[in-house]
Amino acid sequence: MITSPFRRAVLSAAFVGLLLPAFARANTTIVAGPPQQITTSNAPGLGVITFNNGTLQNGSAGGSYSNSLILATNYNGTIDANGLTSTFSGLISGGGNVLTLTDGVGGGQISISGANTYTGVTVIDGVKVGVANLSAFGGPTNGIPPSLSLTGATLLMQTGGTLTNNMQVNGNANVLDANGNTATFSGTIFGTGGLTVQDSGGSGLIALTGTSYYTGPTTVVSGLTVGLGGSSFGTGAATLDGSNTLRFVSAANMPNAFTFLGNTTLDAYGSAATLSGTITGGANSVTVQDTNGGAGVVTLSGSGNTWTGGTTINSGTLALGIINGLPTNGALNVNAVGTFDMMGFNQQITNNVTNNGTLRTGAATLNITGNYTAASGSTLGVYPIFTAPSLNVSGAAALSGQTLSIEQRPASGNYVIVSAGTLPSDFNSTVHTASGYTATLTLSGTKELLSLKAPSLVMAGQTANQASVAGGINTANGAASTDLAMTIGQLNTMAFTPSQQAQFNATLDQLGPIAYSALSGLATAGAGLQTQAVSARAAALQAGRGGVDESGLASASPYPGTLVADGGGGPVPLVPFVNPLDTPWGTFASVLYTSGRLDGINGASGFQPGYAFNAFGGTAGADYRFSDSFAAGFSGGYVTGSSMLGDGLGEATNSSLRLGGYETYWNGAFHQTTYLGTAFDSFTTSRNIVNLGRTATASPSGMELNFDSSAGYDLKRGRTTLTPTVGLDYDRLSVAGFTESGAGALDLSAAPFDFNSLRSSLGAKISHRYGDWFTFTPSASAAWEHEFANQSRAISAQFANGGAGALSVNTADVSREALAAGVGFAFGFGTDVTADLGASEDLRSDFVARTANVDVRVRF
Repeated sequence: MITSPFRRAVLSAAFVGLLLPAFARANTTIVAGPPQQITTSNAPGLGVITFNNGTLQNGSAGGSYSNSLILATNYNGTIDANGLTSTFSGLISGGGNVLTLTDGVGGGQISISGANTYTGVTVIDGVKVGVANLSAFGGPTNGIPPSLSLTGATLLMQTGGTLTNNMQVNGNANVLDANGNTATFSGTIFGTGGLTVQDSGGSGLIALTGTSYYTGPTTVVSGLTVGLGGSSFGTGAATLDGSNTLRFVSAANMPNAFTFLGNTTLDAYGSAATLSGTITGGANSVTVQDTNGGAGVVTLSGSGNTWTGGTTINSGTLALGIINGLPTNGALNVNAVGTFDMMGFNQQITNNVTNNGTLRTGAATLNITGNYTAASGSTLGVYPIFTAPSLNVSGAAALSGQTLSIEQRPASGNYVIVSAGTLPSDFNSTVHTASGYTATLTLSGTKELLSLKAPSLVMAGQTANQASVAGGINTANGAASTDLAMTIGQLNTMAFTPSQQAQFNATLDQLGPIAYSALSGLATAGAGLQTQAVSARAAALQAGRGGVDESGLASASPYPGTLVADGGGGPVPLVPFVNPLDTPWGTFASVLYTSGRLDGINGASGFQPGYAFNAFGGTAGADYRFSDSFAAGFSGGYVTGSSMLGDGLGEATNSSLRLGGYETYWNGAFHQTTYLGTAFDSFTTSRNIVNLGRTATASPSGMELNFDSSAGYDLKRGRTTLTPTVGLDYDRLSVAGFTESGAGALDLSAAPFDFNSLRSSLGAKISHRYGDWFTFTPSASAAWEHEFANQSRAISAQFANGGAGALSVNTADVSREALAAGVGFAFGFGTDVTADLGASEDLRSDFVARTANVDVRVRF
């Protein structure tokens, strides 16, 4: 039998055993107010802790807590280090707003080691936070990593890997500490604060690879290697405490102003990086290397860089993005697998230069106040220019064993490659050039001379026009201006790069004067408007309408050889009218407009660009009626027009003063009209050389001779009239020689040239009149037209400033046969008011020519 004390002990133990599990399973909700303290002793009793705007305060030094924490939806929570170190390894979950990590006392640390899933923002305020898990700060929302807000915070990496959180930095007392690990921060860093990047463990590396735009300063603590990508340091100033390495693990664009407080290494690491801020380095040195394959490039594009300890390129490429991108007073050493590429920017160095690897000047000059020493097997790469040597050395230039490499494809010519105070040794016999070039080096006193001959730009597959332009450029090789020589170099590169040959041939078309074929269209547009107005006046006279004639809007075809398909008979007489011949004098005035489009044509000699055009103007005249069947007069007009070349190749405008005389005869059913005139043209042109980014402008002048004669015979049956027609037209435009401006050496001086068109027409029009006082007369017409003159004309020119030879291009021979058809509608109101509406189309294969006319006549 169990004694009473023993029984009490057993029952007591059983009771405690039942209560302890219940106590351990208790949960805790923390609300606003005094903090809930957690210690190593009471933590099990707190169970799952839910934040409803409350604060959890650490109460044990080195406390390690596995409690699960929940950030309640729409609530905030705070963990206070309380000046002590602690670790939270339990899951932090929930959909709350903000989790704040802070230290109300100072000197404490909070470590987070759980793979947490909460989705709120984490605020780290005045506390060091150990990051023992890359998901320490919660999980993503819709694929977007959660954000951190740092104010006087330190992130102490306790594991390696990539932390993807975006970070806002406030104030300048924020620290990222590698702690001996290799840690990558790939999120965006933003805000008005700054950062200090360090490694308290001594063997770590921090990589900042996000595109950041925080504006505060960045400090890299001495000895640390920092991996960079994007704009890793934001936009503020950056200070490197000393013996630092900037390793560009991905493409980077760094706008920061840098201060190097110690010797610094720039590691391209196979990437392309640009430093566009000013670098201040004192007496320290800069070393460039590439530890990831050697193909990386570091470009210096900031002005005013200063460090006097010199620059050494061990591997990879150091490039310039600005004139004097390197400090001018430090020595330069290019080692065996290193490259210094000036990228066409001049550089001054008031010290010595040693080249054991590759030095490329491009189309620029390296000016050296000291000596230049080249090792055997090294390379000097140049794009020679006429105005200065590629290498200009005040002291001695030792070239022995160095290979000269001619970069790209410069123009032919005689160049000074090296000029020196003394030339104790020469290049070796090797000169590398592109295929087809011949090069000869000559040592002449203190200068190394290069005679270079480029291959011909006339190539198989070119049109005759392209070959002519290429031939003219060829003659400039060796005698071109600097500007033209640089252009020839661009053309050489295009011509002999298979993927750019089509672009090269198109550029030849743009360089030639083929665009000036559009001038004939503008001139003929004005001529067509003038003769249209005269024809309308003649028709009014033939119908018995003398006196004052005010024509309204009229449109005529402006194309050489394009027929206005009205059958040549003019408007249909609406109502028979007997002119009382009060006076033999008459006047008329017309407002004129036309527009259209000529398509591009692949002619026998090459491509001729198409153009859209319009012309607007007015014509007035006076005539004398010598009899009931004959009148003659004179006319004058002013027409302005413009054309826009296809593919953005340019535009032209024209203002023309047009003068002429006309006669018309009619006798019963027969009627005939002749016009003979001239015009004075003032053109403005812009020729776009699209592929080379230049525009040439000019102001050519021209003079025209215009002749138009037509006849018809009216066959009437009742109210129906059939009118067979015949006509002959001649237009000639003579353009005086002119010189362009605005495109440098690519401006052309064009020789005088002519455009001629002689054409016949044969057609018929049929019409039928309805009504008596108010009349309506529809009509239809068709005509065949033949062009006698060859429309392919030569335009000759040469480059105005570059020394190139003459070149000549031929315009396309537009189809000489045309079938034109048209319809018209005439309205009459008694004998004093008439109106005509008409439209026609030229059915030629080479171009589209659609015209319309509106003609209103009022007799006074």
